[in-house]
Amino acid sequence: MSKQHLQKNLKPRDKAALCLLDNDIDTAEEWLEKALEEDENDHAALGMLADVCMLRKEFQEALGLLVLAIAQKPDEKAYLLAFSLCADKLSFSFTQFNAGMAKAVEACLALPELSTDNLCPLWHALLLSHPEVSVIVSPGMLYDSKEKAALTANSLFLSGLKRLIVPNWGFEKALTTLRASLLKDLSSGSHLWERENFLRTAAALSRYCFYTEYIFDTSSEEETLIAAMRQSLSENPAGARAEEIAIFACYESLGRIPAASALAVVCDAETALIPVADLQIREVARLLEIKKDIPCITPIEDSVSGKVREQYEAFPYPRWHHVPHNAVLGEAERSVPQNGSILNAGCGTGYEAALVGTVFPDAEILAVDLSKSSLSYASARAQDLGLSHVKFAQADILQLEGRAERYDYILSSGVLHHMADPFAGWKVLRGLLKPGGLMRIGLYSEIGRSSVVAARKIIQDKGFAATRAGMNEFRQRADKLLPREALEKLRESGDFYQMSTFCDLLFHVQEHRFDLVQIAEILDKLGLDFVGFNLPPRIFKVFEDMHGPAANLADLDQWHALEKVHTEVFSGMYQFWCRAAG
Repeated sequence: MSKQHLQKNLKPRDKAALCLLDNDIDTAEEWLEKALEEDENDHAALGMLADVCMLRKEFQEALGLLVLAIAQKPDEKAYLLAFSLCADKLSFSFTQFNAGMAKAVEACLALPELSTDNLCPLWHALLLSHPEVSVIVSPGMLYDSKEKAALTANSLFLSGLKRLIVPNWGFEKALTTLRASLLKDLSSGSHLWERENFLRTAAALSRYCFYTEYIFDTSSEEETLIAAMRQSLSENPAGARAEEIAIFACYESLGRIPAASALAVVCDAETALIPVADLQIREVARLLEIKKDIPCITPIEDSVSGKVREQYEAFPYPRWHHVPHNAVLGEAERSVPQNGSILNAGCGTGYEAALVGTVFPDAEILAVDLSKSSLSYASARAQDLGLSHVKFAQADILQLEGRAERYDYILSSGVLHHMADPFAGWKVLRGLLKPGGLMRIGLYSEIGRSSVVAARKIIQDKGFAATRAGMNEFRQRADKLLPREALEKLRESGDFYQMSTFCDLLFHVQEHRFDLVQIAEILDKLGLDFVGFNLPPRIFKVFEDMHGPAANLADLDQWHALEKVHTEVFSGMYQFWCRAAG
């Protein structure tokens, strides 16, 4: 029977699917439009048409189609994943609240295994356009019982608090005010709204505060109330009230309370507080147990390494849960054997180790770091993701010299520039690389980090201590200390809104910065060939526009010329691959 005869009896949607298999996008679109003429609520046709739009990079149209598909089938994971990926390609500002978009965002946030960080701008934009919520999430708002009830009734607001962190100073100030208002309600006995709603709101806010590592500003009045609450919970945890536990969890981790397991029993009697106990008590206890079993494979003798370890023991960096669902090998990484040996040198809390473990499921992967607190978090997340082939150990890169192991691929991102002598550390890693092996390095840019440099100088000149109190004081005074442009750039960074990332951004005990001329010289000394940068496609287009279509993407002098003009290109780090001679 011919292919044409078979297709004759198929529905339009099925014909479209066959066309997509043949990469015939235009004909697939025609059949999908016919399918929707027959049934405008055909969620599968809507989802497929969204795929067509995404292939054409028509992300706004794709997002609208996915909103319609999710409305018809809100539990379809494929639509939620596509919606999340599509939202990552767009910026958002609504003049009118979009209820369908909000429902789609809520459906994504309700899926635990979905990485939702890229939904943050969309969620925040929806809140700012919401007729009941927009004023409430503005800075300086004083919440009365009616407004707090409106927030509690808004499932979009609460679902986002449980999954997202908004890198926005005004939003942080609004949540700071809300938290103080909840504490005041509890301390004054003002129960003007339902107890269950009070617990739901406090529980959601406690998750947000926990993941920002309690970076919100706290008044002296709040500190006095929390100190009394801490004493009460410590002395009689089994007799604590659920409301008291929920509010305290917005200011300090419950895991710091002696006999916190007794608080967990109280939490487990309240549906809203079970996740709070899971996160702040049971997960904290789990990490402490994992930490005991982290092996140490080298001594840590270097004085700077010791100071860096102390910083990351106090502020493990960063907290994360999911790797991207669309994680794929970079072009340079395709040369690495799938069953090869990989070293992640300076893995921190394990995000990069998990990412490489995901794209290399058959490799032998060793991830090392100075901090056991970071490593315990990394190990827990790897366990959760089923990455049993990723092993973790405590080690100092400087002490790895002379080990017999050689690796096909070495990753060290954001690590070498925190050593006393970055070249010495890089040289050790070079010695561990197999002939022809690949290396991925991340280093701070002197040009791209100018706002950070200005802030670090003021921090040093004014004597702000690298403690929680010192960092909080600087954050609150930054608008009076920093030039406006530098302050705005810092507040646009997600690193400004969590204590560990803020510490890493501005208060690190050791920092070096480079330019591309210096990096080229180091690569030459180490016998490494530059392979390429890990950058968004739009940046390569800027490079081509500046140097012409025949420009050499491996020419670091040309990249240096580009950075001097476009100073923000490497504002995060230089992330690049290099290769040892074969």
